[in-house]
Amino acid sequence: FMGTGDRSRSPESSNVAENNVAVGVQGNVSASGFIWPEVCNAGTWRFDAGNIAHDNAADGIFTWQNDSLDHQILNFVAYYNGKAGIEQGAYQNNFLYQHVALYGNGVALRILALTPTLAPHPLEFVNSYFDAAGAPYVVETSLHNTTGGTVHFIGDTFTGATVAAIHLAAPSNSTPDKLDVDPTSTFSGNRYFVDNTVPAGDIVTDHFMHETVHRHDQTLACTSIGYLNTHWNAWVCHF
Repeated sequence: FMGTGDRSRSPESSNVAENNVAVGVQGNVSASGFIWPEVCNAGTWRFDAGNIAHDNAADGIFTWQNDSLDHQILNFVAYYNGKAGIEQGAYQNNFLYQHVALYGNGVALRILALTPTLAPHPLEFVNSYFDAAGAPYVVETSLHNTTGGTVHFIGDTFTGATVAAIHLAAPSNSTPDKLDVDPTSTFSGNRYFVDNTVPAGDIVTDHFMHETVHRHDQTLACTSIGYLNTHWNAWVCHF
């Protein structure tokens, strides 16, 4: 367990976390290898080399911060964590995850946060490898309590899911999800699955497929041709 809030009250610090292995953290909710907690003052760390989290009860990384600081998480590895490789909360933040490898966790990535209105870059996952290793989903959305902007996936690999890579699963009372998947991201197996109960405004923009993905009954979402994709349980629009 490693708390990464900056108690110095500075928005930026010289703190560095490198070559740490967090293993076997027991407990629940936030029993994770690395945590950006709510209770500490927000701050940025250099977190870019050799950090690994495995076999923890909950997550590899758990974040619960609301800010627009330039958090950068690079070259992180998480495997066999019970809940998620990364659980990204709370409501609005713009972490950059790059060259991350997540394997065999309960779910590779669970998204609770959205991009802040004003931020140096969006909440984004870049050139990362997400392997469900036989779990139903790779990425899963959850309840969003405030409005926010789009979450971006750029150059990522999604593999190993038995149902679908990206699962839109937030409840109907959530702020809608807006996910953007760039054309260089790759998938093995089914790309998406959209629950019947997600908000009507949920949307995934897939730039490789040139399609937007919506709840199955959102037949008026398209400005051009649309169709029902039964494998995705989604109404799909071409663009």
